[in-house]
Amino acid sequence: MLTGPLRAARLSAGCSLAVAACLCAARAATKDAKNTNPPALATAAQGIIDARKALGDGLPQVAAVKAGRLLETKGLTAKDRREVAGIAVEAWVRARDGIRARELLDREPKIDHAPFWTGHALVLLGDLNGAVEAFGKWREMGELAEHARLALAFALMADGREGAARTELKELRGSQDAAVASQARLLLSELELVAGRSDVVLQRLTRENNTPSAEVQFLRARGLLQLGDAAKAGEVTRELLARPGIHGTVHDAAVVLGAEAMLAQKKADEALRVLVQFLDKARDPAFWHEAFELLNRCRSALRGSAQIPLAVAAWVGEDVAPERRAYAMFWLARWLDEAGRKVEALGMIEAFLQLHPGHRNESEAMRLAMKLNGELRADARVFDLAKEWRQQYGGGGDSLVDFISGGILFARGDLVPALAAFQRASDEAATLPERRRALHNAAVTAVKAGQMAVYQALLSKIEVAGTADADTTKTQSGKGDTGTNAQTKSDTVPAAVPLASAGSAAASLELDRALQLAAKGDASAEVEVQRFISANPEHPRWAEAQITRAELALLDVPPRVKDAGVALQAAMQKKGIGTATRERIDYVTVWLREAEENLRGVADAGLAFLKTWPASPLADQIRMKTGEAYYRMQDFPDARTQFELLASDHPGSEYADAALFFAGKAAMELMTPEGLQRAIQIWGELAEHGGPMAASARYQQALAKRRMGQEKEALAIIDTLLSDKSLDKTMRLQAQCQRIELQLVLGRSDAKQSDAAVAAARELQNQPGLAYLWRGRIGALLTQALQDSGRTAEALEACYDIVNAGIDAASGPANPAEFFWFYWAGFRAVNILESQKQWEAAAKMAETLAQTAGDRATEAKDLATRIRMEHFLWDEK
Repeated sequence: MLTGPLRAARLSAGCSLAVAACLCAARAATKDAKNTNPPALATAAQGIIDARKALGDGLPQVAAVKAGRLLETKGLTAKDRREVAGIAVEAWVRARDGIRARELLDREPKIDHAPFWTGHALVLLGDLNGAVEAFGKWREMGELAEHARLALAFALMADGREGAARTELKELRGSQDAAVASQARLLLSELELVAGRSDVVLQRLTRENNTPSAEVQFLRARGLLQLGDAAKAGEVTRELLARPGIHGTVHDAAVVLGAEAMLAQKKADEALRVLVQFLDKARDPAFWHEAFELLNRCRSALRGSAQIPLAVAAWVGEDVAPERRAYAMFWLARWLDEAGRKVEALGMIEAFLQLHPGHRNESEAMRLAMKLNGELRADARVFDLAKEWRQQYGGGGDSLVDFISGGILFARGDLVPALAAFQRASDEAATLPERRRALHNAAVTAVKAGQMAVYQALLSKIEVAGTADADTTKTQSGKGDTGTNAQTKSDTVPAAVPLASAGSAAASLELDRALQLAAKGDASAEVEVQRFISANPEHPRWAEAQITRAELALLDVPPRVKDAGVALQAAMQKKGIGTATRERIDYVTVWLREAEENLRGVADAGLAFLKTWPASPLADQIRMKTGEAYYRMQDFPDARTQFELLASDHPGSEYADAALFFAGKAAMELMTPEGLQRAIQIWGELAEHGGPMAASARYQQALAKRRMGQEKEALAIIDTLLSDKSLDKTMRLQAQCQRIELQLVLGRSDAKQSDAAVAAARELQNQPGLAYLWRGRIGALLTQALQDSGRTAEALEACYDIVNAGIDAASGPANPAEFFWFYWAGFRAVNILESQKQWEAAAKMAETLAQTAGDRATEAKDLATRIRMEHFLWDEK
């Protein structure tokens, strides 16, 4: 359920609806005060009237421009200047441009009610602490005191200080100003909904006036849905959407909430239709993520009867809304994979990764790309993705890459190369737990491959690693808890191979053997494991054996979460276990929650671990895992907190750089000016102190600037990145392509930038040795640049070059990702030719595409047939 879409939208916009209403009241108050003192300067009078009219007509940017122009007029009296500056700063606040509002406040210190407008500018900039400080002086703001206090409550809510916000709102709800009192009650209701007290909210909302506001109706619908009354919630949202003049943010939130109510009533087909219509028409992307997630839930509810919506496929090919195209590509790839159309799914997800780096779904997309490439035996690409994953998410070196490779090969049944990969991983392991994990998997693979001599040799290595691990644990714990293995610092729970005395070593070997039988699917394995546990109830390492059983269950594919849970519970109930064993239980519990796909459980278990074991050597890893869980839940404020705590508390950790990197991504996902600014700051710090993620951080800085609409600043950052001579080839190409994209954006208002984009694309395209994947993408950029410049003939030539290069079997497309660009260019060429009414040439181009082995060959054949039939172009034969 959407637990707080309206609140999320308020935060993303940087100003709540309640605060907007506060601004209305404030403007009325200041307007009344100013009307008693009309401008003395006659030449400025009309300009002030025009600016006020634009503000009243809902065009704050126009008003700001008009007022700004007046401020440049010479001869304004001090009184007039103060009034005009007040109009300008209010207009910039209403336009949600905190930067310009703050700049104006710094430039014009004598603005009426400057502290009030300063607070609002700081909210827009995301400086919530500064806003709280500014609004905290509400007692000094005269007629705007209560409005400032209401804004103070909002800033406290946005900053997560809900208790302090509740205190302010409880006093304001009794205000003599009906508007202030009403907005205070609304914000209180929103706080209660977040806390899950829907029944309290519904009772409170019924006491509102007979014609409730749009916000009241929305909150009521949310409360009803939380209480399980989906039918009534849907009815309320329909009434809300039928209201004239509904606010855009509330409208979009209500559409998504209404669709969720339909889904809850088992009307998935209706909900799906509503969401497709909404996504097709909506211009504000604030709710696109939630809408696509809900769209997926609708398809899941419809099971096999749900076809992929044609509109989603259409969005993939559009350039009008790149953000919507990104979501469409991601979800279309997932749905194609679910339908068994692996090649098409891979082409789509690879194109997504190329076109939309830094997207909030990037991590899931990389996982899907690795899975699909593995299934289609594109080993080289899997390994490249694994390396990129290591750079993006931290942890592991070549050992991790070999370990991932071994797992892929094992799953495909290629046992000999899998065994070699696991053995390499064990030889390259930087830590003892990583070595144990790789050795265990190598032993399992050797047994399955029938290489018993290798298996026996690996057991000897496991015994050495296990004994060393036990000694390490004993030293670390400072106590005689020999029944504990040192915990792993890797992304996967390792296999534990405990060894102590000769007798217990034999028992442990029996247990290892039984667990390896389990990996082979032998039904007797579980009996052997239980026999070991039953026969040795007083064994000093009995609890450790249970934990080991849990770890191995979690390593199974798919993880045996119930078995792991039972084993952990048994270990917890064993009397006399040491602190290190309890710590290990808490550690494995985090991974158990992840295997259960319980992200909230991961976060809760991680926080519990950190509270109980703050000095644990695994605290940094658990902090990273907790932050990742919050990030995947899209709880970006908490994710950012965890990542930044890791970086500050463990600056020497191997996860520190990755944590800083994702703290920046979490900050950017907040979609607030403050979040973007903080992300840029974090990535700047990461880039400055170097390291393996410095280039990626600099690149993300540019993406954040671009998202803020600051393409010139983004371009400057890309230029700085490209000046680094040590930049690897892939990142350099990525940055160069991003530079061209920025020039295309800037070219909409500056023709010189479009010309520069054309020149840069041509120069880049001429680099020797480029893979077809890059030639195709660069050629597509060149095509777009030429079309934007009105050079259609040259654009057609660029498309032709891409297609022509693709026909060459030696240098043409060899995988779905490369075929994406081949077909992109071909179909774009067909469109250009059709627009010029060159039917014969268009048909021939389509036939050229149809003669390939790619996934769109049939589509191209149908297109060629249609063109020929519509225009009577059949050959005589």
